[in-house]
Amino acid sequence: MADKKGKKPKHTNLVVPGSGTKKEDTEKDRMGRTLPADAPVPGAAGQAPPDAEAAATPGEKPENKPKKKPKGKAAAKAQPVRGPAAPAGPGAEGTPPAAQDDVDDGPPKAVPLPKKRGKKPLSPVRRKRRRRRIQALVLAVLVLLAFVAYSNGLHLTVATQIADGYDSLRIALRPGDGFPMDFSLPGFVKTQALGGGGFVAVGEKEATFISSSGAALRTLQHNYYAPGISTGKTRAVLYGIGGRQYTVEGRSNTLATGTTDQDILFCTMSSGGRLAVVTASRHRAVLQIYGTSYDATDPLLRYDIVDDHLPVLAAFHSDNRNLVLGCVSASGGALGSTLYLLRTGRDAVVATIRAEDAVLLNAAYLDNNRILAVYDSYTALYNNRGEEVARYSYGGRSPLTSQFGGGMLTLVFGASSQESMQTVLLRESLETVFEVQCEAIGTPSVLPVKDGVFLLAGGEVYAYTLGGALADTLQPQQRPLALVNAGQPLLLVVGRALPLAELLQTQPASSAAQSAESGSGSTGSAPAGSADSGLDDSGDTSSSEDASGTADTSGSSTPDDISPAAPGG
Repeated sequence: MADKKGKKPKHTNLVVPGSGTKKEDTEKDRMGRTLPADAPVPGAAGQAPPDAEAAATPGEKPENKPKKKPKGKAAAKAQPVRGPAAPAGPGAEGTPPAAQDDVDDGPPKAVPLPKKRGKKPLSPVRRKRRRRRIQALVLAVLVLLAFVAYSNGLHLTVATQIADGYDSLRIALRPGDGFPMDFSLPGFVKTQALGGGGFVAVGEKEATFISSSGAALRTLQHNYYAPGISTGKTRAVLYGIGGRQYTVEGRSNTLATGTTDQDILFCTMSSGGRLAVVTASRHRAVLQIYGTSYDATDPLLRYDIVDDHLPVLAAFHSDNRNLVLGCVSASGGALGSTLYLLRTGRDAVVATIRAEDAVLLNAAYLDNNRILAVYDSYTALYNNRGEEVARYSYGGRSPLTSQFGGGMLTLVFGASSQESMQTVLLRESLETVFEVQCEAIGTPSVLPVKDGVFLLAGGEVYAYTLGGALADTLQPQQRPLALVNAGQPLLLVVGRALPLAELLQTQPASSAAQSAESGSGSTGSAPAGSADSGLDDSGDTSSSEDASGTADTSGSSTPDDISPAAPGG
C-alpha cells in the first residue's frame, strides 16, 4: 500500500484476501519471522492484526481508528438489531483456520420462540353473549325443523302415534275377562278385525269396538242406510254405501267426519291410518287418498278413473303409500278387469294390469311388493311392474269366497245345486298346501290363521290343520254370524263371541268324541276331506282314514293347477 509520497510500504508480505497471490509454503509475519503451519496468519481475511497501532507505520495515523461510543438516547438509536447468530467462517476471530475445517456443518442455533401464553378466561359479559348466540342458533334450528314438519304433515303423524299409544296403554291397563264374552248387536251386518288386536262389528243402527281381551271399548250410533266398514290397525272408517258421508272412528272417540260430492262406492283404511275414498256418478269415478288429518281439501292423491271402468276394490300396501285399485269393465261383449298400481305423491299410474274375460273378486298388496288377484276363473300373482309371475287355475270350478290371512290364501269352491264344497289353501306363491271336501251347503265363510283354516258353512265350524286334517267341528246353539281374527280366531253368534283356537289343538282321531262329550252339538259326520290328504307339516303326501272311516286322497294338487305365467292375463 503506497503512502501519500508514493513510496512503497516497508512490508511487502501482507496478503490481501482474494488477491490471487500465490502463498509461500512457509508462513511469515509482518516482521519476516517464520510461523508454524498451524498458527493463524496475522492480517488474514476477517481477522484484525494483534496490535493495530503497532502495525501502523510510524508517523502515520491508523486508518481504523476506534470511534467514541455514543451515550444516552444516541446510544439506543445506534444499537444494532441483533439477529440470529451466523456461523463463524474461516478466519473468524478466535478461531484458527485449521480448526474451522473440523467444525460440524449442522444447522445454526435456532432462536427460541416466545413462550406461548395461556388463553385468558372469558369475562362474564363475553361468556353471557356467547351463551345467547348459541341459544339463538338452537332456537332457529328448532323453528326450521318445526316448519318443515308442519309443511309435510309430520306433526299430524306424530300426534296420531301419540294418541294411538295412549289408547293402547289405557286399554292394556283395563283388560276384559277374555272370551267367550257376551256380544249383543241388533241387526248384525258385518265385522272386521283391527290390525292391533280386537275387532269392529257393525249393525243396522250401531257399531261396537271390542278389544283383544274381550272388553267393550265403545258403542256408537249411526244413521247409514247400507253401512259399510273398513279397518286399519287402530281405527276404522264407517260410511254409507251409495251415500255421501263417512266418519273415521278411533277406539275411544270420533276422529273425523267428511262428505263427498258423489256417491260413495267404498272406502278403504290402511294399517297406518290413511283413507281411500272412491266415489262415482253417472259420468265419472274418482279415487282420493287422505292423510291422517283427513283434510278433504288437501288429498295426498286424486285419480280420475276411466269412464267405462267401475271400481270394485282397493288394497293398501303395508307402507301406506302404494295402492292397488281394481276395476271391472266390458270389452267386446265380455267383462274384463283392470288393476291400477298407484303411489301417493305421484300423479301418474305406476303400472297397469289388464285381465281379459276375467272378473276381479278379491286382491291384496303383499309385503314383498307383489299383488295377488283373485278372479272368477283363476288366481294370479304379479310383481310391482305388472308382470304375471304365477297362476292357479280353477279347472272349471266356481269360487264361492276367498280370504287372505296368516300368509295364506283360502279359496272355497262349490255351487248352489251341490251339497258339498271344496276348500283349497294356497301359499302366497300359489303353491297348494291342501285341498279338502266338505259336505255342507249354504254361503260359506272362511278364516285362515297361521295354524290352520276355519270354515263356517251350514251353521257349523270346521277346523283344518295345515296338513289338511279335520281337527274338530263346532255346531253352536245360537245362530252363527261370522268368523273374525281379533288376535285369536273367534266365532260371532247371536249374543256371544266364542273362541276357536282350542279346536285346532284337538287330535283329529278323537275330535268327534270330544265334541260330543263337550255338548257342542257336533254333527257326528265328518267331511270326506277330513283325512290327511294334502301336504302334512313335514311336506310328505299321505292319506289316512278319518273318524267316520272314509278316506280321501284328492288333497294333492296336480301339476296342472299351477301353470306358467301367461302374459296379458
